Amino acid sequence: MKIADEPRNRVSWRTAERFKKFELLPNDIVCVRTGAQQQPALVSGPQTGWLLSSNVTRLRVCAGAGIDPLHLHAYRGLRHAREWMSHRAAATVAPSLSSVAPGHLPVRYPTTGQRRRCVDLLGELGRRVDAHASYVTALGRPKTPLTSVLRGGGTPESV
Repeated sequence: MKIADEPRNRVSWRTAERFKKFELLPNDIVCVRTGAQQQPALVSGPQTGWLLSSNVTRLRVCAGAGIDPLHLHAYRGLRHAREWMSHRAAATVAPSLSSVAPGHLPVRYPTTGQRRRCVDLLGELGRRVDAHASYVTALGRPKTPLTSVLRGGGTPESV
């Protein structure tokens, strides 16, 4: 999951000050609360200070807890962790996860070296997935103009 910057969903500074306790900080983990469980998103510098929507929940590792937020983010994104969350979501029209459920997810911690290596490799794989997704998006851009040509709205050379 990615954290999207939606200009139309902004609040005033005055409103933001009232909800300061909901501001995002670097390494917060943002998870879907309502709907299908998806990959969580990790907050980076540019999202610092943003506010959460009501459809997501934030996991924050307490300072001094001895937990690596990058490992927790990667672990929370595993299929079995998402399924674990899905099974705990209330069975309503749109499944909804309580705010305390994510805190009960059992998490395994390999050695520090293994954890760091896995997180680094998963980060690299994520960057490659993002690069390939951008490539696929770029390849799809000429499709609409070419479809227009097929319907008689121009020539292939104009695309």
